[in-house]
Amino acid sequence: MTHHRPLIRQRPITTGMCTRDNTRPSKCRRLSKLLPMKRRLLILLLMAAGTLKAQKSDTLLRYFSAGLEPVAKPEGAHTGKVYPVKNGWGAVVTDSVGHLVMTGTYRDKSLKIRDGLFAFYYPSGQAQVTGNYSVNRQTGLWISWHPNGQMKDSVAFSDGIKTGKSKGWHENGLLFHEGYYIAGYADSSWTWYYPNGKPSTIEKYTIGNLRSLECFDSSGKSTGNSCSVELPPTIMGRYGGLQKYIVDSLYYPKEALDKNIQGIVEVQFTITKEGKLRDVKYLNTPDKLLSDEVTRLLQSIPGWYPAILHNQVVDFTQTLKIPFYKPGSTPG
Repeated sequence: MTHHRPLIRQRPITTGMCTRDNTRPSKCRRLSKLLPMKRRLLILLLMAAGTLKAQKSDTLLRYFSAGLEPVAKPEGAHTGKVYPVKNGWGAVVTDSVGHLVMTGTYRDKSLKIRDGLFAFYYPSGQAQVTGNYSVNRQTGLWISWHPNGQMKDSVAFSDGIKTGKSKGWHENGLLFHEGYYIAGYADSSWTWYYPNGKPSTIEKYTIGNLRSLECFDSSGKSTGNSCSVELPPTIMGRYGGLQKYIVDSLYYPKEALDKNIQGIVEVQFTITKEGKLRDVKYLNTPDKLLSDEVTRLLQSIPGWYPAILHNQVVDFTQTLKIPFYKPGSTPG
């Protein structure tokens, strides 16, 4: 048995059937229902990519990891069709059952440089995140949505760094937070809200440094300046924390050892407000033998205390990088 320490780290669409003076309003309404937000976004993306009107012979088939990086076929979790477009290559990526996962534009044929409009989707087809890249750096306004289609976050980037006003919303549509970034750091006054619309905290920052804090209960009554601003999920029991639990409980599968399978498993998962493990997703794995062991490990954890962010119990998604290397070998 070999242990390794983990590294935790609407403007409506206009068609020929709908006139500007709404002389055919019933058809317009029907068309609006047939074109929900996720479809409108896809249409806009295809237009932004030059509508991907490439000849069929120009279409390439590529493979993408769960983290949506191009990979060789044996590793591919998703399939992508890649088309030549103006100043680059457009990609439409789907999962194993044909659900849309990502659309975007790359500068190069090897798909290493993201450069243009990208969108990422939930399995339902609902848009999850949209925004622009410029040479692999986020730029302009990025927007995310909850699974129910309600807007989740809105923040601007400049050269990959958050800047300016930021706002977020709960799934019920009420404001979750509002504040301001300077050079990627929280600055000035930030207010966070409970799902009922009452403030949970008012936090004042100077270039990322918290200078003052006021806490509120769910009725909006001030409770002083002592509450959690950022507390990640923790495991229940006297195990010395998540890292030590992994070190003490992780096994190197014998078959993987015999086959000399090594590398880093990168796994993403969510701990819900109720302290439940959910949505385990492997962003990268050298082999299913290793990811299966990580799944066993996560499922063996006896229980979780949920995360607390800005004085609220919340669902929390985190990523672990867990190395598997044979004794005496040197990570590449």
